Amino acid sequence: MLFSQLTGQINPDLLKSRWPASWITHPQIQGDEYGVYLFKKTFKLDTEKESFIVHVSGDNRYKLFVNGKYVCNGPARGDIMNWRFESLDIAKYLKKGQNVIAAIVWNFTSLRPVAQFSYKTGFILQGNTSNESMVNTNKSWYVMKDTAYSPIPVNLKDYYVVGPGEEFHGNYHPWNWMNPDYDVTNWPHAKETSKGIPLLSIKEYGNPPGYILTPRKIPLMEETPQRFARIRRSDLDEIPRDFLTGKRSLAVPANAKVKVLFDQDNLTNAYPVLTISKGKNSVIKLTYAESLFTNKNEKGNRNDIEGKKIIGNYDMVISDGGAEQTFQTLWWRTFRYLEMEIETKDEPLLITDFYSIFTGYPFREKASFKCDDPLFTDIWNVGWRTQRLCAGETFFDCPYYEQLP
Repeated sequence: MLFSQLTGQINPDLLKSRWPASWITHPQIQGDEYGVYLFKKTFKLDTEKESFIVHVSGDNRYKLFVNGKYVCNGPARGDIMNWRFESLDIAKYLKKGQNVIAAIVWNFTSLRPVAQFSYKTGFILQGNTSNESMVNTNKSWYVMKDTAYSPIPVNLKDYYVVGPGEEFHGNYHPWNWMNPDYDVTNWPHAKETSKGIPLLSIKEYGNPPGYILTPRKIPLMEETPQRFARIRRSDLDEIPRDFLTGKRSLAVPANAKVKVLFDQDNLTNAYPVLTISKGKNSVIKLTYAESLFTNKNEKGNRNDIEGKKIIGNYDMVISDGGAEQTFQTLWWRTFRYLEMEIETKDEPLLITDFYSIFTGYPFREKASFKCDDPLFTDIWNVGWRTQRLCAGETFFDCPYYEQLP
């Protein structure tokens, strides 16, 4: 679980005046093309901090890390005239001496979800007071385009507007780039575009800015690790009993083509997390579906898999042969069934772990319902699961196909 936000501790000057921090971007892009970008700032603290509040946002989306630890993702969805920023106390992630703040920022451009607004690729981070100003985004930050990522357009015979799949090529990713001793001096310095502009700083004249910044009004989303319930079928001769619990690895021989079908037992919204070793140039395809399909493209009973195939959006991971390398999707997926299709080359592949991180609005089930008729209990449970699946940063109708508010 993530820590609480601190919107009540925003410096009042940051709500009515232009920020000292600037929106930053990669100096060699227009800002309206597909791309995944790595931003990094190294700084030194003379003492440990009891509080260190920052305000952060990005376009389209960002994930924030401090000293290699994941902090949060955002911004909460809004629109250009109401562009949200998160306010966070990151003191517990900091230490005396060298520290690193890093962010992954991506722009899915024309492939982005229909509900996702965008102006231009960018990232902004503002310290709450002068005590945190050394981390303000400006040209002292470094940035790199991560060419490991490329989009996979989704082509289903349905209305699908959730965003693209992700192809991740491990050979092109700068592993360990968040470490303090990782040399980024060959990366370009970030380009400053415009200052952060909150709503109350706008005057009655002039053109509106690209973004009008406003505090996030909702909690951070829940993010809870979860394990797959079972494996329904596999081409492998044997799968270790403790593989699903993360206690044993799964070995895939060299020059093999195998499929493994995972079942969550119920529909979920989650970030898949895959950790692999070796298996250089192995291709791992992850396909997501609510149900399997018959040869007539009918779902039928969603518990049944016999004679059925998977059809759905997917991601692809290509291994560079390194040790203990972890891939997590930038955006979450909706699935009950997840098929892992693996093609190894000349080296065996070791799957160290595979699980997912449930995400959704942090509702708590405070009410309860009891009835002698199990049908009504089932209705209650279905209603609760529906509420969980259809509530994110906005309420939406269908998390798998639309996510439209």
